[in-house]
Amino acid sequence: MMRVEGLRFTHPGAEKATLDDVSLAVPEGSMTAIVGASGSGKSTLLRVISGLNRPEAGHVYVDEGRVDDLPPERRGLTMMFQKPHLFDHLSVLDNVAFAGDVAGVNRSDARAEAQRCLEMVRLPDMGRRRPRQLSGGQEQRVALARALAAKPHVLLLDEPFSALDTELRHDMHALLGQVRAELKPTIVMVTHDMAEAGLADDVAVLHDSKIAQHAPLAALFAEPASVQVARVIGGFSEVVGTCTDAHHTSALGAWPIRCADDGNSASRQSVMLVRREQVQVSADTAQGPIAGQVRSLTWAGSRQIARVAVGDGLEVAGEVSLGNTVSVGQQVTASIVGQPWCVDV
Repeated sequence: MMRVEGLRFTHPGAEKATLDDVSLAVPEGSMTAIVGASGSGKSTLLRVISGLNRPEAGHVYVDEGRVDDLPPERRGLTMMFQKPHLFDHLSVLDNVAFAGDVAGVNRSDARAEAQRCLEMVRLPDMGRRRPRQLSGGQEQRVALARALAAKPHVLLLDEPFSALDTELRHDMHALLGQVRAELKPTIVMVTHDMAEAGLADDVAVLHDSKIAQHAPLAALFAEPASVQVARVIGGFSEVVGTCTDAHHTSALGAWPIRCADDGNSASRQSVMLVRREQVQVSADTAQGPIAGQVRSLTWAGSRQIARVAVGDGLEVAGEVSLGNTVSVGQQVTASIVGQPWCVDV
């Protein structure tokens, strides 16, 4: 397993710490995705874990042993970056075998292991090629093979697939699933793509230099700990109002809600977080209890998403009901399915 306790790191010249009292545990053989806004410290956290950056405070543990005083090459960790960083003067096979060479493995054994890793990433016949002869997707496969050849206790992935097109990224996701099934490595992956985060067992949200929430992605979609977490996850409309006795009152009217403190009957300012999947938008003006005007239309896969202005400067996003056709500027109605989640202001 891998865990960090109380990590603090400040970039030189910065007034505020990038990481402040960050603690995180990743069980053996599991995968955790790190998400957060740009500049939130996601990549910095991986660099501190790997030993490329030294923290001001806190500790890093691998298999219950402290490694924060060890150099990067002795931590049992391997880091894969967004760019493959292959050695142009070496063949593909020797690039992958490099990890074994550094570890002192004899050349023939290192190359045999490298060939096995190339077969695992579905590039069995590429060993004699040079990196310049590879496509972008092939380069990332070779980089993954090199990371696996190091036989790490923990694999750190810093947005390694973000530069690939959609089809290649999906191929790499499938390959990562195969690697997990065969080798069962412990993985920590930084990503800005929530669909990619969904590959992980758990997702940790970095906000304001701390882990704001750490849970399975389904739980983050259903019950984000704060408005800030909801904004990182995306897909929520924020409705400010008052919560009393498990009902939220706002410009949308009164709605039954779920909240973390269901036993609190006191009236308080709160934000109702409504996922766009919960809002059904209809061209039939008699269909739903919420009336508004379509401000914009976008597509999310096969579903059309409408942003609807409902008065008092409030907009909600929802899916256009199947069989409906709406246009920008059209008057529509909307209804909320189920009970939205509510958090205090």
